[in-house]
Amino acid sequence: MGANGPTGGAMLKRTDHIDLPGDTRAAPATLPTAIVVAELLTAGIDRAILVVEDEARAEAIACLAEGFAPAMTVVHLVASDALPGDSAPPSAANVGRRVEALRRLRAATATASTGPILLVLSAEASAVRYPAPAAFDEAPPVFRVGDTIDIAALPALAETIGYTIDDRVDEPGEIAIRGSVVDLFPADRANPARIEFDDDSVITEIRSYDPVSQRSLETLDAVIVGRACEPDLGDGVAITEHLPDAALHFDPLVADRRTRFLALAATAPRRVRSRPRWSTRAPGTRRPSAARASPPTPRSNAPRASSSGAIRSARSAASPVR
Repeated sequence: MGANGPTGGAMLKRTDHIDLPGDTRAAPATLPTAIVVAELLTAGIDRAILVVEDEARAEAIACLAEGFAPAMTVVHLVASDALPGDSAPPSAANVGRRVEALRRLRAATATASTGPILLVLSAEASAVRYPAPAAFDEAPPVFRVGDTIDIAALPALAETIGYTIDDRVDEPGEIAIRGSVVDLFPADRANPARIEFDDDSVITEIRSYDPVSQRSLETLDAVIVGRACEPDLGDGVAITEHLPDAALHFDPLVADRRTRFLALAATAPRRVRSRPRWSTRAPGTRRPSAARASPPTPRSNAPRASSSGAIRSARSAASPVR
């Protein structure tokens, strides 16, 4: 979080080279995900960065690694869902997952007792710069049963972490206050949570629920409100700065995909998406009631900078991913 508030698309700074240093290993052909995971787990490597062809493969490998090596910290860093040249910033859910991944990675590298660490990401996610590791030291807000919730301060908190105060919760990154109930949809979670509090503003119950049916799913002791905005990028660092001294492993087609991504970033015209008028509201403000006639449309929080601007700002640097 910088002095000027949240900046969302700022992570998407392009680089002009595809070289990554370190112990780099690339297979001659794309191997099945199970074989990749098996080789990583039997290699005896304490820290590894695995760059694969696409998000689906990264997700599959991360899930397998978590299942077969529960003692290993496995982090899947998703690529931005804002295309180069796109005027729309990343979605709150996409930002939330990325911020949480880098926060987990920071926590793991800062703990001496942490076991092996595996970072899995796509070619596109490896081609951009990120805020420095220290930018992810700040823990997200947590609401616990028995805590006192400050309803008057909630709009300010929402703005700080990139959320929107709304009449109802439809999407990640939204908070709704209704009497003695607060509904919030953590940006890095699959389902929203409902917080109930008494006349003294003491939290009495927290439940996750289905956003469509509104039915309760699970009773919770606490809910962590993952941030929906990214820290200021500054000059940005390569992803290798977030996991130093890691062995690097590449799918064979990663270099080509990175090259195409960077070419797209360099040449793509600025794309302008048409949005419903409620999508441009600032965090902490309410959605105009007239917009309720239209069904909810996925949207991103307005204060986050567009990906195209962040990419353009880095073109003169031409600094490698290192």
